[in-house]
Amino acid sequence: MSAGQRSLDEVMLAYFEAWNTPDEQARRGLLDRCWTEDGTYTDPISEVHSKEALVAHIGRFLSEGPYGGGPGHSILASSGIEHHHGMIRFTWVLLDPRGAAISGGLDVGKLAADGRLQRITGFFGPLPPIPDGWPDHLVWHGD
Repeated sequence: MSAGQRSLDEVMLAYFEAWNTPDEQARRGLLDRCWTEDGTYTDPISEVHSKEALVAHIGRFLSEGPYGGGPGHSILASSGIEHHHGMIRFTWVLLDPRGAAISGGLDVGKLAADGRLQRITGFFGPLPPIPDGWPDHLVWHGD
């Protein structure tokens, strides 16, 4: 790791902490450590461009809750971070205010040269089933 480059653990811990930090200034400070100025965040219901847009997006999530469900929700890591060739993937879980898991997903990201996040693309829920009618020779049906 070169001077000025962040460790993957440092970046990802700051990223998860940002998703759980209601104070805007503190959240911005966390994103300063883990997110590029021009980074993009995309999931099935939103797309934001820039660190400042992500500061605001997370703030709305924390104050309104997912889908307008109210505050008190949190997002926690539910896997380690797999990393290769500047790309990452990990899973997360969404908890309601009582701590019950209500959703989860898989995120794929790209790291900038300094180790900060440059892009996250998120997917909600489990992977979809294989469509009926796909040819058997192209599909694994398991045991």
